[in-house]
Amino acid sequence: MGSIATAANKPALKDCNITHVLTVAGRIPPAHPHDFVYKIIDGMIIFIEIKLLFTFHVDLQMCLTDDQ
Repeated sequence: MGSIATAANKPALKDCNITHVLTVAGRIPPAHPHDFVYKIIDGMIIFIEIKLLFTFHVDLQMCLTDDQ
């Protein structure tokens, strides 16, 4: 895991034998598309999915513990 600066540091990535880069952020293009394999995941989508999952979990817990 690292920053945008780390992902753009081609010599350091090569020195560490990095072959694949996972980017979890939207609209950040690969810095070196001809040198590494990139997988880009929109970070906002992950945030929304986690928030929805958490909301569902809280709602379900409230439903199950409701004294009706």
